[in-house]
Amino acid sequence: MNARHPATQAPANQSSTRFNRLRVLYWTVTLFLSLMLLMGGITEFIQHESGKEIMRHLGYPVHVLTLLGLGKILAAVTLIQTRIHVVKEWAYAGITFNLVGAFAARANAGDSAALILSPLIFLVVVFVSYALWKRIEPVPGTVGSAA
Repeated sequence: MNARHPATQAPANQSSTRFNRLRVLYWTVTLFLSLMLLMGGITEFIQHESGKEIMRHLGYPVHVLTLLGLGKILAAVTLIQTRIHVVKEWAYAGITFNLVGAFAARANAGDSAALILSPLIFLVVVFVSYALWKRIEPVPGTVGSAA
């Protein structure tokens, strides 16, 4: 069969198109996630009054906002970098811990179902971003990887 025959080219093109769609979806979800983290992180880092009220309501000291805000800002930057994969893994883990902790704190405070479940809904976005990243990330030692 001729190497230029359309039947031999279709699977590679379909695979490439699918990979490109996954890449676009990954970056769309991850940029949205990073933007949300950045906005929340800045608000917490500067200790906006609304954040202080939430911390008091949940029973945490207000100074915790600075640490949470800094962590979110660093995570937002880390998620959009493409070089240091281990740090990116840690960022995903840190975001997960933060959101699970927010869910538990809201549940413990007796908040409404919407406030209790909202961190878990955002956690779905984190998991989608992570899963897509793992699908498009080159495996070390293969063609197209840096290793």
